Amino acid sequence: MSAQDRAGARIRVQGPATRVRFGNRRAPDGVDRAHLVRPRDGVSCCCWGPSAAGIEVVAKTERCSPQWMHSHRSRALQGEVDMRSQWLVWVPFIALLSGCPKAPTDGASEDKAIPNPPTDQVIPTDPSVKMGVLDNGLHWYVEENARPKERASLRLVVKVGSVMEDEDQQGLAHFLEHMAFNGTENFQGNDLINYMESIGMEFGAHLNAYTSFDETVYLLTVPTDQPELLDTGLAVLRDQAGGMLLREDDIEDERGVVLEEWRLSLGAGERIQRQLRMNAFPGLGYSERFPIGTEDSLQNFAPDAIRRFYTDWYRPDLMAVIAVGDFDGARVQAQIESLFADLQNPVEPRPRAVVDIPPFDEERVFVVTDAEATNAFVLIDDQYDGAEGPTWRDYHRDHLLPNLVFFIANERLADRSSNAAGPMAGAQVGPSRINRAEEETSLFVGVRGDRTLDALTEVVVELERLRRHGVMPGELDRAKASVAAQYEQYGKTAETTDSNTHAEELQRVFLSGEGMPGIAVEVAAVESWLPNITVDEVNARTAELLERGSRVVQVVVPERDGFTVPNVAQVKAALQLPPDADLSPLEDTATDGPLVERPPPVDGGSVVERSSADAMGVVTLTLGNGVRVRVMPTDFSDDEVLLVASSTGGLSLVSDEQYPSGRVVGAILANSGLGAYNAEALSKRMAGTRAQAAAGIDPSGEWVRGGAAADEVETMLQLVWLHFTEPRFTEEGEARTKTELQEMVASQERSPARAFQQAAQDAFVGRGLRQDPIGREDVPMVDRAAAEAVWEARFADASDFEWMVVGDVELDAIEPLLARWLGQLPVVEGAPREQVEPSNLPGMLDGSREVLVQSGQTPRAQVVVVWHGPSEDSWITRNRMVSLADIVSGRLRGVLREDLGGVYGVSLSGGVRPHPAAHYQVTLSFACDPERVEELLSAAQDQFDHVMRDGVSEEEIAVEQEQNRRGREERIRTNAFWAGAYVSTLVRGDDPADLLAWDARNDSLTSKELQALAQKVWGGDGNRVEVVWVPEAGE
Repeated sequence: MSAQDRAGARIRVQGPATRVRFGNRRAPDGVDRAHLVRPRDGVSCCCWGPSAAGIEVVAKTERCSPQWMHSHRSRALQGEVDMRSQWLVWVPFIALLSGCPKAPTDGASEDKAIPNPPTDQVIPTDPSVKMGVLDNGLHWYVEENARPKERASLRLVVKVGSVMEDEDQQGLAHFLEHMAFNGTENFQGNDLINYMESIGMEFGAHLNAYTSFDETVYLLTVPTDQPELLDTGLAVLRDQAGGMLLREDDIEDERGVVLEEWRLSLGAGERIQRQLRMNAFPGLGYSERFPIGTEDSLQNFAPDAIRRFYTDWYRPDLMAVIAVGDFDGARVQAQIESLFADLQNPVEPRPRAVVDIPPFDEERVFVVTDAEATNAFVLIDDQYDGAEGPTWRDYHRDHLLPNLVFFIANERLADRSSNAAGPMAGAQVGPSRINRAEEETSLFVGVRGDRTLDALTEVVVELERLRRHGVMPGELDRAKASVAAQYEQYGKTAETTDSNTHAEELQRVFLSGEGMPGIAVEVAAVESWLPNITVDEVNARTAELLERGSRVVQVVVPERDGFTVPNVAQVKAALQLPPDADLSPLEDTATDGPLVERPPPVDGGSVVERSSADAMGVVTLTLGNGVRVRVMPTDFSDDEVLLVASSTGGLSLVSDEQYPSGRVVGAILANSGLGAYNAEALSKRMAGTRAQAAAGIDPSGEWVRGGAAADEVETMLQLVWLHFTEPRFTEEGEARTKTELQEMVASQERSPARAFQQAAQDAFVGRGLRQDPIGREDVPMVDRAAAEAVWEARFADASDFEWMVVGDVELDAIEPLLARWLGQLPVVEGAPREQVEPSNLPGMLDGSREVLVQSGQTPRAQVVVVWHGPSEDSWITRNRMVSLADIVSGRLRGVLREDLGGVYGVSLSGGVRPHPAAHYQVTLSFACDPERVEELLSAAQDQFDHVMRDGVSEEEIAVEQEQNRRGREERIRTNAFWAGAYVSTLVRGDDPADLLAWDARNDSLTSKELQALAQKVWGGDGNRVEVVWVPEAGE
């Protein structure tokens, strides 16, 4: 469950950007990776506030080509990111949502011809979506959709969030969301969670919710192969809409859980975000009613306050029920009408008005500081009336033209940010929706080091250049190509779009009034208009979008040594155009020449052997140079082709002398370019294509990844060819990489989490060349010549890789392309397959130890405990280790969260790692009140002891098996699963046919073997390492 800040100040951005990774999972909009947990940790979503740890900024300031950005159906490329919750990230994370003006609510509206040029004709509604309004005012939307098969996405959307809380209700919109899972008319206590798990669904992945400033949304995914499961899913939404019990004992039990969620939000990010909102929206709910609430309110609110909120605001005229999936739509419609018709509105309902944000004439400037901030940045918002119109003219003006404008603006800002000697670490500008009536143009500027005012001045100059001279024809052509490619993709993949994506669109229809003409109509409109858009038309819209309105400028600077905090007058001066500013027009140096200047001969490669399809439909092609490629044609996702290749060895085969350069070789390459193109030119050359490919070197192997539309496979293969035959390692690329590394290291050193990270490293793996993260002293050692030598050695033999292509391919069509572009890659004839060098792969230290770390101000403890020891590396051991962690994780959730109220989420993960020698590793982690660490660790140990003594129950085994089965049903219908699983199996040396034995392994799971495994992990001769991070002791 979430108090995620999804509603306010979200920026929709287009164009090249810094890419940000959040661990191994993509974080939702505006959410710190540190607050994401495994779906079965007992946490259904995440908290809105970022923390000082957990965000990994990729060492490469990666200029993401437009195909990396994607949304679906309505308004392509109109994405949103909450800038105020991304303070640690130099450039905000891109997530693209769509937006579209309100359309008629009659699902049978006539589909009129698209006007060209656009007119005031009202946009029609997609007739495939059935919708209506019950007599009590509740809206409903039903859409049949076959992807994923035998699944339905259900949502209850309540058009109310924290801005409607009374003074004594702060945080209760979100608290009420929690209570929807803690006692309703048909599901007492935790029965809802237990029921969902019994049918194979997971708390978090399939049972979820979030609360924002303006809405609360409950999300449910259920199987549809049994009609009663879908019926029960709708009944769950009915209970949440009008059947919460809100018993005092249940409320008291949940206080601790929500307080721990509040605790997770604390830190520099939360403090800065609150100050930013107070400055931007003084006296309004968007600054005073944060969804998470306050500690005092959460500890002391009266139960009647939350009951009053439920009575006042959970009413049918503010609700929508959404159902999309593989089902009979008429039957689902009838179920909704029957279940929800008896909901009643209050006799005198309180008005639900949109919060008015008054305009102001003067530019407002603020300087925000925090002692634990790690980087400086600038945020500039120009507010304007964001009311949307319902016509095609509105669509053209308010969505299509801004796509082009901001793509061009962000391409220019990315060019400026790529200068290693410049003050900007990154910048983005785009439209940001505050609420249903207000929008703003938002500009985010990341700063390198202590150069805040210089960065601000540079971005002011660049945007003034764009305003003054307008766009260049080549820029507009690239922007058009990018938009056209995206809409083409949406049209081609419409039939395989997943139900959750459809449900998200319908949610926006209800909340913001956007229409939905249907993807075919929308694509046809854009294809009709795009070629006719002129430079003058874009320049006029640029001037409007970049015009200063009710402007708020906020500069955030760490309050610590090494940073100069400017005053307001200095910031205002930096916002003015310098008298000596160079505003000469740019020259477009981009080229649309061939991607590969010296391509291999068309008929130079060959396929010497083609196997018959195996049991999974995989055909092996042996090429003339010895490269073997597995090809798996699928219909999982229209117009999607994935390429994966892996080889063993990696950095373990790199000498100590080359290691400092080898571990950043991918960043240097990405900053240098490929073939005839430097990084900037390559990004522009790839505009308008979905084809992409990347390669890299990990500690134990090399990898290649690619993706493309079905008709762009050759372009993807050309990029792969260039990675092997024409990688670039330039002085500019080396300089840029070093600058980025210096900034990354400095940021990490300033983080309160630094002491914890170092202590964890010392406890788990120790210190050494290959254990240590990149430090300040390592940056000068980076050398492009050494990096190039490492790359050439690791990518000298394409036949040492396991190659696979999966997706929307025809064997006869792709065979000659693979023969040409992979069949002529360099190979080393007769060379044995390379293996890792175990001595160069640091392993976990032997022995058990406990470490206490005291640093930072935040009143929160972070606990990590790792058990590890020797293990066999087999299918069955890997499977059982995961199942043991899954089942015990559920127990820990029940005890530590539900019974003790001591954590918001708890993670227990388990697995077997092959290097440097096969070993098991089980990791427990949670955050809590520092005063409760020992209590909660003791409670966790009680559960470990219980499993060692008694095993697990047959009911737990059955739930685990069903969840595994349902999860696999979804995974095996994706190209990514097969590309990853098949190649990983080959690299491990296993037989891919064993992938088909999964059901047998799952069905044979027993309590006895899990008990024996538990005794090995928690009661044997293995190692236990505990690291606890608490705040510094007060005076």
